[in-house]
Amino acid sequence: MKKKLIVLGFVLLGVGTFASVLANTGWGEIWEVLQGMTPGKVALFLLVSQISFALFTLRWSIILKTHGHKLPFWRLWLYRATGYGVSYITPTQVGGEPARIYLLHENERVKLREATASVLLDKLIELSTFLGFVAAGVIVVSFTNLIPQQTLWSVLALLGGCTVLAGYIFKKLFDGSGFLTSTFKRMGFHKVKKLAHFEKKIHRTEKLIMKFLSHTDHKKTTFPLLVGISLLAWASTIVEYFVLAQFLGINLGAFQSFLVGTVPSMAYLLPVPGGLGVLEGAQVGMFGLLGYGPSLAFAVVMMVRVKELSFSIIGFAYALTHGLTLLGKEKPPKKKTHGVLSRAIKPRSISSHKRRSKKQSFMKKFHVSS
Repeated sequence: MKKKLIVLGFVLLGVGTFASVLANTGWGEIWEVLQGMTPGKVALFLLVSQISFALFTLRWSIILKTHGHKLPFWRLWLYRATGYGVSYITPTQVGGEPARIYLLHENERVKLREATASVLLDKLIELSTFLGFVAAGVIVVSFTNLIPQQTLWSVLALLGGCTVLAGYIFKKLFDGSGFLTSTFKRMGFHKVKKLAHFEKKIHRTEKLIMKFLSHTDHKKTTFPLLVGISLLAWASTIVEYFVLAQFLGINLGAFQSFLVGTVPSMAYLLPVPGGLGVLEGAQVGMFGLLGYGPSLAFAVVMMVRVKELSFSIIGFAYALTHGLTLLGKEKPPKKKTHGVLSRAIKPRSISSHKRRSKKQSFMKKFHVSS
């Protein structure tokens, strides 16, 4: 119940922010811009957006192969879409990872520890490269006068904090101590009886990640390849914005597409489902700095939302037809049994001693009567 209320609270926050930004923009102007998006252009835009999603799925596939699991690409795509859909409505970037772990474990019979390790490593690389992707945009902006100095310092402080945390996590994984394991001990959770048994499970899972990172071949070839795939996937999102802008009649250059595709993406780091409202506000601000009106910014963001919702709908459809709800695994209904009926169905167990006593009593009675 508390989880649902938290999610609802963040959704309302996002909706409120979205409404306040939209209040300063006319629907007529936005619709006029969106009329340039024919069904063919929408289909082509969604096809271009598949590039980044396919690359992310490829990265996860490679990680699983290093653990000895060669799985069909299309099924991993569906599992990732499911996780994407759940993450999109939850106020964190890791909300859908338990769904991916569950589907991998239940459908592919991958050990729970290996499934968890593969998803954690996949997400860690994704978030780390995402920080680098956004940081590149912020660094470029810092050499211009587009963003006020005070705002720029706040953005750099947020990015710096996230980067330090990511660096610390990788350091603990590379030196073999483990981030989750060491944090578990530092917080004193291992002293709590009910939580003590989790320490071994956490360590065994992290051990698989650390084994991957410490492996000579993986360290020199596989890991750099995964980072390269991630950066290429994030770079393809810039192409998405460029193509989308051209379809909408907005003449964004390569430099402008880079800024629009990087800096506002920080909205996804905030605890608001899908960055709702925050992304819209950030894009309106960025487009304004580039000399474009808010209606153009809203038209671009609305098409980005169409892309995100298309992935989410596919993920939800798959999840709901494979025993998952939006907030976890679906529990089978409990069978109701009445006391009298259950006692009647349940067989009575009679000990051998009692059966022998009854038999002797019967024979004695029969002998006397005869």
